[in-house]
Amino acid sequence: VLDGFEGADTLTGGGGGDVFAYWGNPDSSLDSGGVDNITDFNPGVDKILLGDADGYGYDGTAYTYAGTVAATVADIATHGASDQIYFFHDGADGYVYVQGFGTGNNHSLDGILIRLDGITTPIAAADFVEGVYPGSGDGVVPGTGVDPGTGVDPGTGVDPGTGVDPG
Repeated sequence: VLDGFEGADTLTGGGGGDVFAYWGNPDSSLDSGGVDNITDFNPGVDKILLGDADGYGYDGTAYTYAGTVAATVADIATHGASDQIYFFHDGADGYVYVQGFGTGNNHSLDGILIRLDGITTPIAAADFVEGVYPGSGDGVVPGTGVDPGTGVDPGTGVDPGTGVDPG
């Protein structure tokens, strides 16, 4: 596990599957003293850990680059959905941006921005260790209809494991 810690760090993993851990906005963001740079992220092998994250959507597509990294982040902050992970690239490097607080216990993940050297194809939801689901960011695990934080189907209000409405 390689920890991003505060400020602009350059992280390089080893030859196997590495986990790059982030616990909050001060670890890597435009407003925290710098963006971390992962030099050798290997999609499908390496992982990004957003500590105690849950309820983030990620659709696996690239957000349109707005000319600069700062302008793209500002565009996402203005027009993007909350509780969503975004990927964009500048033609040379990819960036992962966290928008919103999610539904997990860690409410300091909003605004995390991580640079992935040489990655211009969006990474997959499976490249995150926890709390990130393919789809819309509604906190519902795809294919189950269940919010993992409550165990309840938000459409019916019923816990599918017990058939009981907990409200």
